[in-house]
Amino acid sequence: MTLDAAFRLPQRVLERPDRSATWFFLATACLVYVPPLLWGKVLVGSTDNWFAIFPNHLFSAAELQRGGWGLWNPYILGGIDFAGSTHNFVYSPASWPLFLLPREWFQWGFHLRVLLETWLLGRFAYAFLREEFGSRSIALLAALTAQLGTNAFFAVTTYACLTLY
Repeated sequence: MTLDAAFRLPQRVLERPDRSATWFFLATACLVYVPPLLWGKVLVGSTDNWFAIFPNHLFSAAELQRGGWGLWNPYILGGIDFAGSTHNFVYSPASWPLFLLPREWFQWGFHLRVLLETWLLGRFAYAFLREEFGSRSIALLAALTAQLGTNAFFAVTTYACLTLY
């Protein structure tokens, strides 16, 4: 694929949207993330999420509220340089809306964020791969693998991996 074709891709997606693929990838993301919400649960796939990621997110939110950037975290190992950490959510634009939520709603907001990211990953991977391979069936299979095999896997196991994308 040429560089020129890559810049035309978003325009082509808007010109001829594939609504069935959009709904398909939304449905697959919902299959993974909606059942826990219906049962009144949130997605916490490991103790790392609960005992490291969640407190670090709260620290990042508190630092922003105080006007800081979270460059130093005094709560980890007696104080560490937090600027280069993947757990510093201040630098992740996808986390910024979560900072506006009350603390008790963070898990629900993060759950919704992961659902949206997983859906969009599948949908845009499909659009790219359909253009690249020229085959809807191959693009569908490859995009489904990307959707559920990467983002969904990391979201269920370790939240911090999502900030690496």
